[in-house]
Amino acid sequence: VITGIFVENATKQALRDRELIIQDTLAKRDRYKDDALCVFREADTDGSGELTMDEFLSHIEDPRVQAFLENLELDAMGAQRMFRLLDLDGNGRVSASEFVTGCMCLKGGAKTMDVAALLLEVHRVSRTLASLINLVDTGLLDVTSAVAEMGTANV
Repeated sequence: VITGIFVENATKQALRDRELIIQDTLAKRDRYKDDALCVFREADTDGSGELTMDEFLSHIEDPRVQAFLENLELDAMGAQRMFRLLDLDGNGRVSASEFVTGCMCLKGGAKTMDVAALLLEVHRVSRTLASLINLVDTGLLDVTSAVAEMGTANV
């Protein structure tokens, strides 16, 4: 009976601990998003709702911003490279959504899953490129044959 009570109490405590861990993780994620959005708003000096490369580069020179980015584990890359990675749609401007999402994705080092996904994408692109090269080779052979036939017909 005593063992049963002990096990029941231990189980209840483990469930409470698990719930606390989940709440703490969600709170940290929300703070991270809020902090990233704050950095974005400070950098958006023209109030357009989008950052240009110039706005980003001038803001990232601020030692407070550098310290903040280091705290977010985003200090290992150059500012221009970071901007290009944040510019998800490649339009040369970074929206608040792109900035926050990009910071969340770039936070910390590459994980095994990230590397595996990248490797899979590289293989897919390689196969597509190989198919295109074969298509071009086949087309060039056809053109070369046609030109050769035209040359012999004109002679």
